[in-house]
Amino acid sequence: MPSLALPGGVSFLPVILGGALVCLFSLERLAGRFAGLPVDADIHATGEEV
Repeated sequence: MPSLALPGGVSFLPVILGGALVCLFSLERLAGRFAGLPVDADIHATGEEV
């Protein structure tokens, strides 16, 4: 991004942030499973599987 005077590595920030959000989502789901919460109750209620 020469016009903004930012280093080229800044263009990878969205990919890094997206990966971090996926990790947080996965950790939340795992914590729910270990706590005994019905994590997949919405999928089993409709009968759909992804």
